[in-house]
Amino acid sequence: MQLIQEYDSDWSFTDPSITPDIQGMFYEAMDALEMGDKRTATRLTRKVVRECPNHIDAWHHLSIWAYAKGDNITAYAFCQAAVGIGLHAIPPEFRWDRASL
Repeated sequence: MQLIQEYDSDWSFTDPSITPDIQGMFYEAMDALEMGDKRTATRLTRKVVRECPNHIDAWHHLSIWAYAKGDNITAYAFCQAAVGIGLHAIPPEFRWDRASL
């Protein structure tokens, strides 16, 4: 995972290990969620993080869903995974007071 500067103060995360197939699976999970199929959404999102442990969005969604179910410990663990990946990717030249993610 890398945090790259796209414009003057705009930064975004990128990771070559997030292949089109993995990202497609994540989008399929989001589509399932939108259709009300939380079980499929969760199954696919868990598969995404198994195949690509650096997928911040997948960890983030798993955290939200665990929290919504009242599973605060799991939600915290998933959130920590996402935050840890993100913090590890921040380069020294990133400036919190001027940048936007």
